Amino acid sequence: RRHINEGRTEEALQGAWSLVTSGQPIDPVVVQMMVAALTKAIRLSDACDLLERITQLPHATAVLPLPVTLSVLTGMPMRCAVESEHAFRFTDLVCRLTQFTLGQQYGEYFRRLAIAQVLEYLEESRVALDRAKSSNTDHLMRQGVCLINVEVTEGKKQGELAIRLGSQSVSGDMGQRGIQTGDTV
Repeated sequence: RRHINEGRTEEALQGAWSLVTSGQPIDPVVVQMMVAALTKAIRLSDACDLLERITQLPHATAVLPLPVTLSVLTGMPMRCAVESEHAFRFTDLVCRLTQFTLGQQYGEYFRRLAIAQVLEYLEESRVALDRAKSSNTDHLMRQGVCLINVEVTEGKKQGELAIRLGSQSVSGDMGQRGIQTGDTV
């Protein structure tokens, strides 16, 4: 827990591996923290390997509360599109380790729906990232999906970023709107 809390994902992963390979029970809170950290770090392959090993433990039980599963899946960064080959396996394993209060039938339905939604999201993300990489910046600016010369600084709160739109002219309400949660930067 300490390694995850301090942002040291690599050390936390090594600690989790040592627990899992020794066959010892692993703290459900640690599993939740590891899944969230590895997802945010775009390490779906490592998350899959860890979750696969946890499901093979003799005392493996559902360790992820449904709200944690929802948070992990809906908070998956767009950059996970580069690991889309692991997305199906990751979503399947996360759902298999989720505690469903309405029974296994609901869990199977949720698992199928989650896999479809995650794969669709990652495909849309891949298309958006490819378009941003291959399109002319001026054209993207005219479409209102790109800003240049932005300045990113630390925000007022810990972990927050402040974004200032340089000296460029911004058409429409983008200048007033600014960059908001959900925008692609």
